[in-house]
Order: sequence, then structure tokens, then C-alpha cells
Amino acid sequence: MNTGQCRCGAKIYLGNSTCITCLAKLGRCDGCGEVASFQAEEDVLAQCCDQCKLQVRACANQVHGICHSYLDPSCNSDFCQWCSFTEMVPSLDSKDHIVKWGLLEEAKRQLLSQLYTLNLPPYATSFDGETKPLRFRFLKDTIDENGVAQRIFTGHQDGIITVNLEEADSVYREKVRVELNEPHRTLIGHLRHEYGHYLDWCLSAERRPDYCELFGDPTSLDYATAQEQYYNRTSNLDWMNCFVSEYASMHPWEDFAETTNLYLDLLAVLDTAQQNRSWRPVQKIELDGDMDSIVRASLELAIAVSELNADLGLLPLLPENIAPPVIDKLTFIHSLRTSKA
Repeated sequence: MNTGQCRCGAKIYLGNSTCITCLAKLGRCDGCGEVASFQAEEDVLAQCCDQCKLQVRACANQVHGICHSYLDPSCNSDFCQWCSFTEMVPSLDSKDHIVKWGLLEEAKRQLLSQLYTLNLPPYATSFDGETKPLRFRFLKDTIDENGVAQRIFTGHQDGIITVNLEEADSVYREKVRVELNEPHRTLIGHLRHEYGHYLDWCLSAERRPDYCELFGDPTSLDYATAQEQYYNRTSNLDWMNCFVSEYASMHPWEDFAETTNLYLDLLAVLDTAQQNRSWRPVQKIELDGDMDSIVRASLELAIAVSELNADLGLLPLLPENIAPPVIDKLTFIHSLRTSKA
């Protein structure tokens, strides 16, 4: 959770555009990387009031109302550091497209903020000694000039995460969640899962033996065959003894992505709780500490919140139990944060 303090002293959050206490303009400053309030000086310029005092200009995507970041005027780009990760967007001739694109950008910023905090690629040198780029495409199904439907499939390939714009429709998302019997289906969940595939792509050959021992050798099973077998299966609860989800049991690639998703979920929950004193666990757990302690503290919080969710008829926050083999897999992903190229 990325938070800051307005010049009036009020607590502010990533994504806030106006302080509800003093009505100051809020956003994120690329110069200091902080959520702050800004003092407008000209039509396009502002000053970071709370941190670096840098004179900054608005990200070009503020025109569409989907970004609240400011960048150094000397920057060669019109876009802030986070918006620059997006290389393709839907047609902007529809208000519905802009709204859905904005929701996807919000989830993307949430992911990138967490990766920066955890020092994971693309903010850290990749595991083969180089930095591998990460890019996003947020696109909508279309019909070509011949009347043929052009489907957009959510997924990752060679450092590019593509998300179908319809995933930003909460009704569509819930319908698919029920059809696939998923515990959750959220935008941040999609991005954390696809980031898991990106992280898998970043791994070096030296890491592969440990990876294969925990997740299995992905080259030993054809992915299309595994996918067909999975969707034609009869549900089997044996997956709970070794995997974070039933979908993770389909193929090693999906096991790694689903486990990465859970890893980022756990650390997000723990980080937010420890930034809020009233939620803080009795014993402070460092985010770079041992995985057993992180899992134990995160699940303690998750169970408490799930009970509150039940009071309101909402879904459980996280699994209430994580099998030992899954903790071993989480420990492997946790170790990647301190890997040296």
C-alpha cells in the first residue's frame, strides 16, 4: 500500500487526486517517488509540496483522468514512469473504453508499486544478468474489415502482459469467476498472475534445477495437452495437498504463476497491516524475513478479515491453510528478491 501525507497533514493514498480535507491536488511525483500534494504554478507545471519540492509537469494521461502522476520537465517522455510501461491501449473514442482502461491502469500501478518495494524485476536486474523489459497491452476484442472477430486473450509472452478490456467489467468478471469456480477474479489478481509468468521468463538457467524440483519440468508436458486434460477433468481435491489452487495443478508454468500471485497477495496484506497501527500483528514481521513467519502472520490477518467479510456476505480474503509444499514454493519465489546476477 503506497501512502503519503498531504501538506495539511491528512493521510493520502496512491490513486487519490484531491485531498478531501483541504482540496489540494494530489498525485505521485516521479522525482521522489512519493505520493504527495502539489501546488499548481502554471497550466502544465506544479511543485511537489511535501517531499522533493521539484517543479514537475502532469503526465499526459491526466487528460483522460486515468493518472495522477507528475514528471520532471526535463524528461523526454510525455508519460510518467508507470504509464510508460503501457505500450498499447484501446480506442479512446468510447467513454466506456476509457473507464475500463483506467481501472486496468490503476491495478497496474498497484502491481508496479509493490514490485518496486520488493526489488523484483523489472526494477531489479534479471536473473541472467540483464534487465528484461516489462510491457502492458490493454485491448478489446474487435471485428476486422472482413467481419472476422479478432479475440484478445489475456496472457504473457516475451515480457508483454496483455489483458482483455472486458476483464475490467465487474459483471463479466463475476460471471467467469462462477463458471470457472474461482475463489476470486480481480484485476490485481490477473496482473499478479501474469507477472508470475513474466518472472518465470526472467529466470536464468542456473535457477532451473531448483525450479523443476519444486514445480516440475515445464518441458516434460505439452501445455496444450495439459490444458485440454485440465478442462476435461473431474474435480479432484488432491490438489490441495501440493498446490495453491486447482488451476495451479494444470502445468508447472501455471503453478509458478499462481504461487507468485499468492506470494504477492501475502506480502501486500502484511505490508498494509503493518502500515496501519491498529491492524499491526503483535510481532512485527519484516517483508524480507523468513517465509514461514510471513505466511503465519499473513494468514492470521486473513482469517480475521475473512470473518468480517462473512458478516457482510463477502468472499474469504485468502486461503485459510497453505500446505507445506506450497510454502516451499513460496520460499523459492521469496529467495528471488535477494538473488545476485
